[in-house]
Amino acid sequence: MKKLTPVATVLTLLLSGSVTAQSLSLATINIGEHPPVITTDDLKMYDVADLNNKTDIKRHVIALTPLSDEYEAKVELRIKTTKKLDCNARNLMVNTTKKTVNGWGYNYYVAEVSGIQSTMMMCHESPKVKEIYAAPQELLRYNSKLPLVIYTPSDVQLEVRVWTPSETYQ
Repeated sequence: MKKLTPVATVLTLLLSGSVTAQSLSLATINIGEHPPVITTDDLKMYDVADLNNKTDIKRHVIALTPLSDEYEAKVELRIKTTKKLDCNARNLMVNTTKKTVNGWGYNYYVAEVSGIQSTMMMCHESPKVKEIYAAPQELLRYNSKLPLVIYTPSDVQLEVRVWTPSETYQ
């Protein structure tokens, strides 16, 4: 049995703006030494993605470098936000849905934040700025032939981790 270890952690730089079919902001994340170049023309098929006329959404495009054995590598998406909070433990409630571009068959992901879970302890200290992460999501298949496209609310950040197996796990 092999153990998965992270080989890259990338914090995305987000662009502001809402997603519409006419004007779409693009946040491209390149992972690895020689990732494929992705242009706006390469992403035209994603402009018609069914987003139910939502506003304040960002599109993240991740370009993955080809690996010798992509079958064993996995991609982890970590969604987080930063808020001023007290001492209670919190968890960002996120539902990530896999969708398909009609007529093309390409997959994309839509992350929806439904709220924040919290304990209800009495806190004596003043609130501090803290990061709240979503619970771990399903690991995605590593595929360098297609961009990984994720739509998130504009007020959250996306971190990407690439996991590859190391030697044997004991």
